[in-house]
Amino acid sequence: MTLKEILIAGKLTVSEGGGGGGISLDDIAQNIEPSGDIVLGSGVTEIKDHAFQGKPITSVKGASVTKIGIHALNDTQITSITDADFPSLGVGTRYDLILRLPTTCKSIKLSGGKIALSSGSYALRECKGLVTAEFPNAAYDAGVSFNSLGTFAFYSCAELTMADCGYVQSIAANAFGNCSKFGTLILRSTTRVTLFHENAFAGTKFKSGGAGGTIYIPKALYDHLGDGSDMDYKAAAKWSIVDGYGTITWAQIEGSPYEL
Repeated sequence: MTLKEILIAGKLTVSEGGGGGGISLDDIAQNIEPSGDIVLGSGVTEIKDHAFQGKPITSVKGASVTKIGIHALNDTQITSITDADFPSLGVGTRYDLILRLPTTCKSIKLSGGKIALSSGSYALRECKGLVTAEFPNAAYDAGVSFNSLGTFAFYSCAELTMADCGYVQSIAANAFGNCSKFGTLILRSTTRVTLFHENAFAGTKFKSGGAGGTIYIPKALYDHLGDGSDMDYKAAAKWSIVDGYGTITWAQIEGSPYEL
């Protein structure tokens, strides 16, 4: 049975393959075998944990979805997640990002200003197929308690090469630990981001003896590199250690491919 559309608020309607409506979102795994492209109706605001886990779906869209359960999309066949799929995530309502994505998912890009990658969330930990993670407005309006990049946020994302962490104000320990291909970081905050521990980059291209990586920062901060001021990343605690490895190339966002 192939689930093609979900149209009724809070319920599922099987538009092809028979069965009819009346299947609750909690019952997806038990009662139907969704596959292919899934479109959620405007009344569906939450995809509950494990809802699509292990099902052969290739994409899912939900215009009104404001929350996705941790394992809701795990072991599916989706290849990407974008604003076009979930335009309401982190828009109007804070969304604490905690997802376990399948190895088929190579990219995620969500622009909501209330998206939180905050401490303790393990936001995208061990999403082993993920190559790019872009949250250009993350933490812009998430609230002071949710404006950090949390512990183990991208830990063991083995294929990750680039992360845009938007307006986070701090980076916790092991945030990018064991991401061996990681070498491009975008930080949009116009105040210097606090680095709690240099092991945030352990096992990446930024580590001692690593191949080297690039950190993009706003011009307002780029212009202060090396001047010893409070805005100078090179002189800041912990950052100075990572920079001292000789593996960071500092660049300004303005004029780069990451300028919004």
